[in-house]
Amino acid sequence: MRELIALRILVHWRLATLNVSKEITNRLTAANRSYFGPKSQLKSHLLSRKTEILIYKTLVRPVLTHAAETWTTTKNAERSLSIFERKTLRRMYGAICELGQWRKRYNRELEESMSNVQQDATIHSLFYL
Repeated sequence: MRELIALRILVHWRLATLNVSKEITNRLTAANRSYFGPKSQLKSHLLSRKTEILIYKTLVRPVLTHAAETWTTTKNAERSLSIFERKTLRRMYGAICELGQWRKRYNRELEESMSNVQQDATIHSLFYL
């Protein structure tokens, strides 16, 4: 009888984990659409970097993190969310020219650039609620 109960708990936990990973995948897809949908407007040089960050914080991040407090996150889920955030930040902040060579920003540089953004709303803080 105990084995049956343990098996049911294990199956229930596994199904819950699969549902959360599906939810995270759906959230990533929706966030991609909300950021890359109006790509031509966001690429405009008329928008300042502050405005782009404001758009990211008010439109994209809420779509991505909707109901995140209820997720049981795994390392893979955390990595997927971090990858999405870095991808969009690289697009907003652009490349760096060093000695006449253009290169992508390093993760460390993105973190430094975003240090002025409100820290309590970052994706990383969701994992410690």
